[in-house]
Amino acid sequence: FVGVCAGAFLGCELGLLPVSVRDIDHVGAEATPCRVAFTAAGQDLLGGPSAPVIARYANGPLLQLLEQEGGGAALQVLATFASSARPAAVAMEGSPAIVAGRFGDGLVLLASPHLEDGPDERTRAPFRNLARLAHGFGRAARHERRLHEGHRRGLPGAAPSCAGSRRGAARGRAGSCTGDTPSADAACGSLSTGEGGSDGGGGEGGS
Repeated sequence: FVGVCAGAFLGCELGLLPVSVRDIDHVGAEATPCRVAFTAAGQDLLGGPSAPVIARYANGPLLQLLEQEGGGAALQVLATFASSARPAAVAMEGSPAIVAGRFGDGLVLLASPHLEDGPDERTRAPFRNLARLAHGFGRAARHERRLHEGHRRGLPGAAPSCAGSRRGAARGRAGSCTGDTPSADAACGSLSTGEGGSDGGGGEGGS
């Protein structure tokens, strides 16, 4: 699931990730440019540059990470706002702009700003990688599930795990269990460590 702006509001409403929305009272202002800074994880997973980029802010949600009982699934902030488009009393700068986390066998990415409306590839390439990351993660998770089911049934060629390919995954490329299908962990890297690959924009790529 990739939710941008209103889609990120929907992801929050559906409870796909342990996040909530702050400052709903000021939604409705005119769209305005904003600065977005990619975290180390966002640079690795989305190919975002180290310097802040310009994107369009159209009243997307201000996200607040929620405490999770028992640790819960890993939740990673991929980018933060490096400017503010809300009243001074509302802390927008430094708050999460893009977050990612697992939901079932899939990956959920919620992006408040519109990276697709950025002035150049430094902004637009990470936007494309949001979809690539979610698609690759879901495809890899389904592949692993089929392998595990085959192993339980004793089917020839079924592998019990993809641990070897996960260890072999490096930045910019994904390891695989069989053929060219990456493991789920390799496709997304580790959401707890920020390891992973990206396509286009600010770094090495592989789709």
